[in-house]
Amino acid sequence: MHAGVLSQTVLLTKCKNITVWQRFDRWLMVTEDQTDGRVCYFFDPVTHSRLNFKNALPGAWIPMGSAIKWLMYVDHYQGFDRLMAHDVDWQTYHVVREVSRNQIPCGMVGNKCFFGEYRAAMSGDHYPVDIYWADLERGGCYLFCASDSDKSQFAHDGNLMVYRAYNEPGDVRICGYYFNGTGEFEIVRRDGIEPSVCGNLVAWAEANGSGWNIVAKDLSTGELRTITYTTANPPRPEAGKGAIFWQASSSTTGLDIYGYDWATGTQFTVTSASGNQTRLRVCNDLVTWVSGLSPSEILYGAYIASPSQITDLRASAITDSSVYLTWTSVGAGTSYDLRMRTDAPITTDNWATSTPINGLPAPGAAGQTEKFITQPLSPEYHYFALKATLSSGVTTPLSNSICVYIPEHLELPNTCDGVYVSFTGVVSGIGSDGAVYCQRDTGVGAVRAVPLAVPTSVGIGDNVIVTGKLIRDDGLCGPVLAGCEITPLGSTAPVRCLAMSNKCVGGAVSIVDGNHESGPLANLFALTKTWGRVSGFSKGIGCSFYINDGSISGEPGAHVICPYAPPTGLTDGSFVVVEGIQRVSRSDGREIEVVRPGAIALYAE
Repeated sequence: MHAGVLSQTVLLTKCKNITVWQRFDRWLMVTEDQTDGRVCYFFDPVTHSRLNFKNALPGAWIPMGSAIKWLMYVDHYQGFDRLMAHDVDWQTYHVVREVSRNQIPCGMVGNKCFFGEYRAAMSGDHYPVDIYWADLERGGCYLFCASDSDKSQFAHDGNLMVYRAYNEPGDVRICGYYFNGTGEFEIVRRDGIEPSVCGNLVAWAEANGSGWNIVAKDLSTGELRTITYTTANPPRPEAGKGAIFWQASSSTTGLDIYGYDWATGTQFTVTSASGNQTRLRVCNDLVTWVSGLSPSEILYGAYIASPSQITDLRASAITDSSVYLTWTSVGAGTSYDLRMRTDAPITTDNWATSTPINGLPAPGAAGQTEKFITQPLSPEYHYFALKATLSSGVTTPLSNSICVYIPEHLELPNTCDGVYVSFTGVVSGIGSDGAVYCQRDTGVGAVRAVPLAVPTSVGIGDNVIVTGKLIRDDGLCGPVLAGCEITPLGSTAPVRCLAMSNKCVGGAVSIVDGNHESGPLANLFALTKTWGRVSGFSKGIGCSFYINDGSISGEPGAHVICPYAPPTGLTDGSFVVVEGIQRVSRSDGREIEVVRPGAIALYAE
């Protein structure tokens, strides 16, 4: 097994001048010489079954691309180029367009066949090629793209076709055109040949002395790379699923095939057998080539093994000098490479200068939860990311980078940029949505922890450590930890309830500025008891109302939200005592969330 591809396998034997044209669904479209002439058939590389859809007929013909129902090809017959359509379901074919000018295959999308056709008149030193499409459902051919370039060497994938466009001496480009008609665009203004496309990757070859440079571009990012140099002629650059392939000459084995993984920037060997490996073709994630001499050629295939990326690196516990990291393995392998830095998130650009951390175990089976404690660490911000080298030799792309804050004291950092923190305290309540409220048993400070899963073994009064990502919550002000792991400490403590007037609930009015809140909000998410008159009473499954002790003139007071049935006799004007978690809603202001039954009591005046 080589890095980037799975083990190669024999697809067909005893072939004569076999060529793989393209793939749709699981089928390959193949042409091959047989005793009665050249034939075309569908071939399933998994079951090795085939379906003949065009037997040998007079005329030299070239496949133009296929869809589930239609096969398009050009048949040069009796002095004319005939654009032909073959109905795979009915096993019949008919002439779509018959002209004396040459036609060039572009691609097939649904019931539309796209093809290039030379103009009768020259433009400068060449004959321009215009692109047309034929409507196989309703009939007729229509102009699609008209420009004065000589367009050739078409390739397509999905909704995109690419081609070489010659405009004049010294002006050669690789261009593209989406089948949905968004207009011709320039991929690169360079003299490239044999363009190929798969997804966002476009590859081509450029002459360099007695050989060729293999060049590729990622259309999604605009990044252009010169991948390698080859003396093979032709070089046959092919874009595949996340990788680029080409033919290369070897002094010992002949013509071999190599690949390049775009995500990791690594080159790997596909073939290293004696004898030439030719007619390279890559169809999405399947690489095919031919070895041997006709009529005893062998068609080989190998699937591209896309390296899986670790995307769930996270901190599940943080102490004053260590971080407990967890992630999910993407496959058994030989080593992990974990790195750290303190100045910025880890990216592919600064990976090489990040500090390696030793002592990690070898990767386990895919899906296994991996755990590692990194220590000793100083109080500050720390950024972590990792890669894995799998048993196949493939190195996975860079994982997600996380930020961890190790505090010097108990305070939380004044930031909401996705930093991982740990908070130790006692559970003061569990909200109706499963959020766990945790507050310190001394001093001030509380957090709202949104767990990965609603806890079943954690109750009010339990001492716990909550570890999660500090976020700016869209609904509530104050410290909210997302994706939390909750670690019970095996002990309990009395829950301290703050008694305060309604005016003090939620602190002062919060001033929201970007990701920061200013104002005395230290008591947010703490368990609080307050009292006052009821207004705006509403009853449903639970109840809600406003409560004001009269200390805030002209305002209704704090909004009480209760998922439990209210006490009998509660109405507007009642005087009540309420215990709950104090919050500040970004849209509705000061709130009290009731987190246990019986926490609303009528006060007898």
